[in-house]
Amino acid sequence: MLLSLGHFTVDLFSSTVATIQPVLINAFSLSLAQAGLLGGVWMFSSSVMQLPFGLISDRVHSRMFTILSPLFTAICLTALGFAAGFN
Repeated sequence: MLLSLGHFTVDLFSSTVATIQPVLINAFSLSLAQAGLLGGVWMFSSSVMQLPFGLISDRVHSRMFTILSPLFTAICLTALGFAAGFN
């Protein structure tokens, strides 16, 4: 149950970037290319990077990945509120 909740949290946060892109465009005067780059980098980090993290998790044999992954995702997305600009 806890693992399902953690996975749900990560998936919920990963869809947040696409939802708040219009707000980020207005707040930081982003071009469409910059907004697309932001979405692309987020999708890359949330989907493609699962393979290396899975391999590391299998080798380290620690359950801390279950706790740290949703926590790290939440911290990174929450930090968007403190961003001063795109650069």
